Amino acid sequence: MTIFGSSDPEVVSGGIGQALITTELGLVVAIPSLILGAVLSRRAKNYYDQAERFAVEAINNPAWQSNSQRGALKTQTVASSQSVGVLDADTLKGEYD
Repeated sequence: MTIFGSSDPEVVSGGIGQALITTELGLVVAIPSLILGAVLSRRAKNYYDQAERFAVEAINNPAWQSNSQRGALKTQTVASSQSVGVLDADTLKGEYD
């Protein structure tokens, strides 16, 4: 230690102790923040998935549509004269992921 500077271990250990305390306090803040972030992210994803399922159900459920909308949806066709298929959550999920 005399080659690089201080030869007194007490001087060096004080700096190391301060660094360890700073690291501990940083981890005390960081770990709960990561956990809270993961929990909130999962909740937001669940709310998004529920809203998406509700929207798909509302689109596909004839009881939710007015008479004019029902007629318009039944008469829509694709260029190949095939009826438009029913939307499902997997179709929408692939489009927006």
